[in-house]
Amino acid sequence: MSNLCFRLSSVIPGASAFPLAPSDFQAIVPAPAARPFDALNAAAPAYALHSFRKMLLTYDGPACRLRRSSDNVELNFAPDTLSSVITTWLAGATAFLVRMYDHSGNNRDLYQPSASAQPSIILSGAYPFADFDGSDDYIDLVNGLGFARNRAGLTVAALANPDTVAGNKAIAFWATTGGTSGTIDVGSVSGTSKASFGRTSSTQSTANVPITAAAWHRMIGRADWTTPILSAQIDGTEGTVTASVTTGVTADVDLTLNPSVGRHQTVSRWWDGKFAASAWYTSAISDANRTLLNTALAAISP
Repeated sequence: MSNLCFRLSSVIPGASAFPLAPSDFQAIVPAPAARPFDALNAAAPAYALHSFRKMLLTYDGPACRLRRSSDNVELNFAPDTLSSVITTWLAGATAFLVRMYDHSGNNRDLYQPSASAQPSIILSGAYPFADFDGSDDYIDLVNGLGFARNRAGLTVAALANPDTVAGNKAIAFWATTGGTSGTIDVGSVSGTSKASFGRTSSTQSTANVPITAAAWHRMIGRADWTTPILSAQIDGTEGTVTASVTTGVTADVDLTLNPSVGRHQTVSRWWDGKFAASAWYTSAISDANRTLLNTALAAISP
């Protein structure tokens, strides 16, 4: 390339030709495309983010770790790995979810080491998602005991598809003892989803929004303890309620259990349905940021 001449005389009269060295050339590479959670994370950094899709441009780690049923071999898969790639690796076996890595960089993965409690992986779409059986599948948010400690508000979101909207089924839950607590679930009133938050009980205050079964939904619960107002939002439709608790920040006490996806402390409330992503925030994010969250979840919906 060093003997290549660029003849300026062809465009600038009187200019002379001169050789160009390899260092004179720069690779023409398009700028990486922005990812769905970039704008939101700049405005409201997340406590934890999980998805099979790439959520943040800055995240370059794996999306999930799967276990193959035929030989129990485990393997990490990158964000946006196609279902067809995983199907080839399985060679007819079933995949189970061991870990969903935290895209926020805070090392708060969703993790389930027990094979009997691991949700299975469905590969019917372009990208994988998890399937919770409604009886014993769940996955914990590790390093999450401080999630609800000394907070003026909380926001939790899930991208989920309920198999049924009858009976309480918790998609996200944080413990009822030690600090505040709460849950996002469906079926507390048949055909509705609710966000429930409290300081000593996850059902001190609830807000309900209609929901349908067998469809993907963007489920967002938000509690502002300074108001105090609790809101549940399903696909942009909102329900609010004045929380029946003392105003101000929550107790300066860690949770006694890590938050979970797929279960409630009450064993009859196992999540029965699909799951693709979650987002956790240690504040009541603004309406504008909640709109960004809703849009970001829609962008990675199966």
